[in-house]
Amino acid sequence: MTVTIRKRKLKEGRYALYLDLYAHQKQWQENLKLYLENEKGNPAKKQMNKQTYMLAEKIQTERLYQLQNDAYGFKKPTKTYRTGKCPHHTLHLSTLDCVYRSNVIQSGKKIKMLA
Repeated sequence: MTVTIRKRKLKEGRYALYLDLYAHQKQWQENLKLYLENEKGNPAKKQMNKQTYMLAEKIQTERLYQLQNDAYGFKKPTKTYRTGKCPHHTLHLSTLDCVYRSNVIQSGKKIKMLA
């Protein structure tokens, strides 16, 4: 599995960044919709290009992790958030769990909290 950042020259002299992905004996490309400007003699554009390329590297790393996790059967960890909508627990576990617990509380039944 490989994920490589490549650039393609555009008509205006700019470069478009894209990912070249190879996994499971298949190859495909993903457009990042990120562009590098012509930076000759302009330190502001040079700094902007550096930040754009760093963002492309972050996306490259995420795609590589995603491909590896899919290949080896790892699941992406689910996030939990604090919400004010659920009065019966401070961490929102999932939408279905929230609705279920809300219905049980409204009906007056007591439930055993596992989490």
